[in-house]
Amino acid sequence: MSSYAEFSIQGVHPDLSRKQIVIETNFKVDPNSVSLKTVSYYNYDTKKLETYKLRVDGKNIYIELSDYPSNDSRYYLKVAGISDALGRKLLTNYDDYIKFVNDVITKVNVISPASRETLKSRDVTIAIKATEVIDGL
Repeated sequence: MSSYAEFSIQGVHPDLSRKQIVIETNFKVDPNSVSLKTVSYYNYDTKKLETYKLRVDGKNIYIELSDYPSNDSRYYLKVAGISDALGRKLLTNYDDYIKFVNDVITKVNVISPASRETLKSRDVTIAIKATEVIDGL
């Protein structure tokens, strides 16, 4: 008994720190089907298309942004008309809002020199301790 699977988008992952959006599919994407006409990305508030480049790597489509998106701003993403490596068309178009949120913040503590100590030497070693603080935890 054979089963037939439709070509579909499994997830969309905005990444603020890398200035990109990863569109994950269930099969290898045909790179020739991916273009600025089939993948649209614009700012929800201004209704203007953002500047971006597209790249396909196996099952993933990468939207590489020219500028950092605004933290907590809403953007609109539409994916329609793409196909997989076997020519199967996307079963359901992706048409939704996305939001970039900075979830991880790095907190830096200066360990040495301590207490804003003033040093006269030019040969100073600075020691820091970096910890990640995750919002909501």
